[in-house]
Amino acid sequence: SDVCSSDLLWVLDRIKDGPGASEDLKKQVPFRRAAAIIATARLETNLAERDRKLDLAGRELDSFIQAIPANVFLEPSRDGERAVEAYIQRGRLLLERGQAKLDQAKRAGGDGRASRAEAVPFFDAAIKALEGPARKPGDPIETVANAEDAVLKLLRSVDASLKKLRGDGPGDKGDAEKEGRSEEHTSELQSPCN
Repeated sequence: SDVCSSDLLWVLDRIKDGPGASEDLKKQVPFRRAAAIIATARLETNLAERDRKLDLAGRELDSFIQAIPANVFLEPSRDGERAVEAYIQRGRLLLERGQAKLDQAKRAGGDGRASRAEAVPFFDAAIKALEGPARKPGDPIETVANAEDAVLKLLRSVDASLKKLRGDGPGDKGDAEKEGRSEEHTSELQSPCN
């Protein structure tokens, strides 16, 4: 698996630097690199090397997340879905970092108390990466900063698209036509003799 991940990293580097790949594919490279690096880190027995790889994966995810355009959540799209995946992957990576510190605390000869203390910031950061702030239903999401915000914003865009397709949007021409048809139909039913 480590060999496969290393091969994948090589291919991704070629895509990023090569002239033949589409811009869409090139934009995905940091996200795909992060996933491959995490896979190699999971197999790493050297704790310092594992931490270095997880740091690198975190930087790759951050690079991908920072490049997400603000309008990616306005319409349902594969880019929006990838953005959600990236925020979730960021939270998982932080959870994995915290768990690694807890595992380190269990090893003989180590400073268990210090390792457990080092785990706490990773778990706190994971919660912030996954969970959005408390808000009421319908409150606007100005800036997407975590997985929950990304999911909500994407779901809202899907909902808006569905309403538009059905003609259910506020002030839609479809609403006026439906109301007009409904009123005509109701008046026919109420006064068939007139």
